Amino acid sequence: MNSRSNITVLPGKSRIKLNNAINEYFKGNDENSLKQLLELEKEKCTEAYVYLGVFYEKGSKNVDIDFEKAKYYYELATESDGTVEAYLALARFYLKGLGVSINYGKAFEIYSKMIKEKNDSLAHLNIGLMYKDGLFVSEDSKKAYEHFKFAWNDGYVLGLTYMGLTEQKNGKWIQGLFMRLKAGVLSFRLAIKSPNDPHLRSGS
Repeated sequence: MNSRSNITVLPGKSRIKLNNAINEYFKGNDENSLKQLLELEKEKCTEAYVYLGVFYEKGSKNVDIDFEKAKYYYELATESDGTVEAYLALARFYLKGLGVSINYGKAFEIYSKMIKEKNDSLAHLNIGLMYKDGLFVSEDSKKAYEHFKFAWNDGYVLGLTYMGLTEQKNGKWIQGLFMRLKAGVLSFRLAIKSPNDPHLRSGS
């Protein structure tokens, strides 16, 4: 399995504070969690940046979505720690136009960077989708398939789903159908066993 991030090791005190902030969130105390994360930001706890980005991107019961703030913290995370999750988030913003104008070229650039530097599977999956749909690059089912296969080989079930769709698009209906059915069964089993397994994540 490839490394999902490049995060520095935190000093013990900051680590405890960060864990407390995360635990507060899962207890439903989102406002208190955000307050603690913002305090960690003041203490220059760089690992808090990506969590703040997620907080503002997704929002919560008491915290409004704010894509501008989310982008700001994701950029801080990339500059301070080179966090893969933050890079992928920024690419997602440009791909979907979240608080910024859609910029497929910028998204492609970021995914390419994560493939070159980290060989990240989700970057492979996303760039495969861009080749599949002809976003920024010319539609290329062969290249798309290669990227989907990489993600699938690293355990990302959606990679197999898109491999099947690509095969069907190329006229291999039976082979593609079996791939998609297999992906569906595996996704169901994995979701039952571990609903939060990262290998269930989509390309975006």
